[in-house]
Amino acid sequence: MKRSLNTAIALLEAKNFDGARRLVNELLEEAPDDISCWILRIRIESTKENYKEALRICRDVLRQHPENADLRNLEFETLGCLRRKRDAKKTFEKFKTDFPNDHVRIRDMQLCLDA
Repeated sequence: MKRSLNTAIALLEAKNFDGARRLVNELLEEAPDDISCWILRIRIESTKENYKEALRICRDVLRQHPENADLRNLEFETLGCLRRKRDAKKTFEKFKTDFPNDHVRIRDMQLCLDA
């Protein structure tokens, strides 16, 4: 599975969005709770600038894994890309409460909100 995930990453880097998406979807059929696959799936949509779909996927996965800081960070990034600053600010405040020791992400999120 690791090699397939690496292949999907290579496809994404080559801008072969359909191939990357197809491969990740196959991996998710085998392991539907694999967070790394879901994160890559969200990144595919974000890289393709399909931010609404990226946010939809992210929020669906967050319902099952609300404790995952990577997913929460992706939600924040996607909201920023959608220019939904009010929602991004709420997500940021919740992130700070839930992950107070994740100083680097908190700083980066604050910089994005200030920009």
